[in-house]
Amino acid sequence: MKFYIYTLSLVQTLDNRARLVAELDLSRRPGRAVLSVFVPCTAVVMLSWALFWLDSKQAATRALIGVILLCLLTLILVSKPVEESPASGYATSKDVYAGICGIFLLLAIAGN
Repeated sequence: MKFYIYTLSLVQTLDNRARLVAELDLSRRPGRAVLSVFVPCTAVVMLSWALFWLDSKQAATRALIGVILLCLLTLILVSKPVEESPASGYATSKDVYAGICGIFLLLAIAGN
C-alpha cells in the first residue's frame, strides 16, 4: 500500500487556533491479487465445465477429474505466501470469490 500526501496546509480556525490539515490518498494495486487468486480460480472453474461434456457412463472418470480439480483449487489458494496478505478478522473479496468458486466446483462434481 502506498500513501500519498496531496495537500498539507496550516489553517487558522475561528477561535484563533492553528490546525494542520493533511489530505491522504490511500491506494493499492490489485494486480497481484488478480494474478494470484482470481485468474487461477476462474480457470479451474472453467476446467470443471469439461465434466459436463463427458459421457454419463464414465462416472468414475468424472469424479476423479472433479477431485483433481478440487485439489488444484485448494493448492492454488494455500500456496500463496502468508506475508502477501495480512491476517484479517473478516472475509475479503478474495475469500468470498474463492468460496464461490469452490461451491461451483462442488456442484459440477455433484452434477454427475
